[in-house]
Amino acid sequence: MKAPPHEPGLLPPWLAKLHVNIVIAGGMGQRAKELFTKQDITVLVGAPQLSPEELVGKYLKGTLICGENCCDH
Repeated sequence: MKAPPHEPGLLPPWLAKLHVNIVIAGGMGQRAKELFTKQDITVLVGAPQLSPEELVGKYLKGTLICGENCCDH
């Protein structure tokens, strides 16, 4: 399934249709976080710069440590 274009508001409902319930990110703006939350998707920001596989592995083990949101808007 092809992802929607990078435009505000399109990604959260698309991911919700795919049954995504959590997003792990280094940073994200407040409006984007609100759009994910409206789709019942939990947002974790401040994730370390690791591969997606490492991030998911740490999350599943309960060892993922997130820091500050690296987004400035």
